[in-house]
Amino acid sequence: MHKKYEDYSTKEKVFINIATGILFFGIFIFFWNIFSGESTQEDVVTSSKVYIAAQDFVTERLLSPSTAEYPSSDYKAWQVEDGTWIVTSYVDSQNAFGAMLQSKWVVAMNLVGNDWANKNHWNVRYLNINKEEYVVDDSFFDELVKLGLRKDNSQE
Repeated sequence: MHKKYEDYSTKEKVFINIATGILFFGIFIFFWNIFSGESTQEDVVTSSKVYIAAQDFVTERLLSPSTAEYPSSDYKAWQVEDGTWIVTSYVDSQNAFGAMLQSKWVVAMNLVGNDWANKNHWNVRYLNINKEEYVVDDSFFDELVKLGLRKDNSQE
């Protein structure tokens, strides 16, 4: 049979009250974090999330996008001074003859919205797949040369 609250000793009542308070405080904090909507790009964006977002831009340029296979952990992603993320990796996908080929790629992009998973919230400044450039932001050219991701042909 269960005891009534009145039947507990003072020590047990103190413990029950403290445990209940901690439980309600934890629930309050949990819901506060969910509904406050107060998150910044720094809180949200991680290198693994940027890698996932970059894959969308690479996939749409492939000959057979449905065959794209990305490695789960073989990538590099870092942020440069102006907030641009640089991501490098490779993708295996089919060519026109159905053979699987590996393509190296580089994407430089900025989060311009607040949802890293939304493709429309990214501004792609540079996209290169197997040395073929698809997007080049001229204002980012010097940074690409400095990072060794692009050759400065003006000095030749």
